[in-house]
Amino acid sequence: MWDHPGFKVGIYTFLVYSMSTALILSFGGIFARQAYGASYSLIAILFAVFFTASFTTRVLFSILQIGAIFPYVIFMMSISILGLVMIFLSSNIMVYAAAFIILGIPHGLGMPIAMFSIGRSFTFEERNVANSYFTSTMMLMMVIMPVIGGTFLNMVGFKLLMLLITPVTIVLMILALRVFILRKRLKPGY
Repeated sequence: MWDHPGFKVGIYTFLVYSMSTALILSFGGIFARQAYGASYSLIAILFAVFFTASFTTRVLFSILQIGAIFPYVIFMMSISILGLVMIFLSSNIMVYAAAFIILGIPHGLGMPIAMFSIGRSFTFEERNVANSYFTSTMMLMMVIMPVIGGTFLNMVGFKLLMLLITPVTIVLMILALRVFILRKRLKPGY
């Protein structure tokens, strides 16, 4: 699987949006309550705006005629970095809510981009196996990230934890860029 460039990009894309999503879903509401005194209804609204941004992004993405996915991957990873830094810098609930909205965008883009990338790299006959490996990676990440996140959360706190996954996101973006540069030499239009 790993010798297919689209599989690599699909995994990198998934890792970028799933790291922040797993941490937000596990600890974002708790942090809002503790740091900003957010009510339970406000916390529910935070998650509602996150998922609304995600859903809206996914709908808009599905309407577009997707040619090369490279610009979407870089946009998704860049906006993830922006949202992570905003959470770190947030000093009030409004900035924190804006970061949730911004992080909803890569949540909405991540899976469709990964599926496009994987779908374009495998023959029809190979896609089931590729999707099985991808789904296994996805499930593993959703189990591991809250455990690792919870461990680091106790050591550094939520805001710093979100900042600490920013360099990981940057590394994944560089790896994706590397795949695209190598792929462009072999097959233009990717």
